[in-house]
Amino acid sequence: LRMLETRRRQGFVRHLHGDLHLRNIARLGGRPVLFDALEFDSRLATVDVLYDLAFLLMDLEHRGLREVANRLFNEYLALSVDPAAGGALRGLAALPLFLSARAGIKAQTEAAAAKAQPTPAQARRHRAEARNYLRLADCFLRPPKPMLVAIGGLSGTGKTTQARTLAPGLGPAPGALVLRSDVIRKRLAGIDR
Repeated sequence: LRMLETRRRQGFVRHLHGDLHLRNIARLGGRPVLFDALEFDSRLATVDVLYDLAFLLMDLEHRGLREVANRLFNEYLALSVDPAAGGALRGLAALPLFLSARAGIKAQTEAAAAKAQPTPAQARRHRAEARNYLRLADCFLRPPKPMLVAIGGLSGTGKTTQARTLAPGLGPAPGALVLRSDVIRKRLAGIDR
């Protein structure tokens, strides 16, 4: 709770989309456009930025798109985290809880949908989806084994490409965080990447 409260005080809790999953994203003009946000209740849409992102990451994982989830995760952090501040990265400890909570919510909505189906076959499909989401929620809460993978080499030899290729398969969803020392050094020196 202390970490979550600290994140709120640091400005990581904001009025956001609140319902960010793949069915609420359209591609218009080659760009992703978010729609169907939780406009009806600002309390429900005022959440931690990682909690909002977690719904999309969980949805991608559920659909077997971990590579896409990992790329989104790493790009989001690359654009939003100042390595000099450090605190934003500590917030990643809450990500498993956020992912699990989002999967649990989907399990609940699927179970409720099962009760409203007109045929037993449709109800069974929704109950099966609810069980899949519950299994996923459980997986997100399993503590990962700490791991550090370092890739070294000369400039231009493909270190970043190799790291991005390996990252989705390392650790729990959404995969490994890719930290690039050259980018971090530039940011610490006040140079744009």
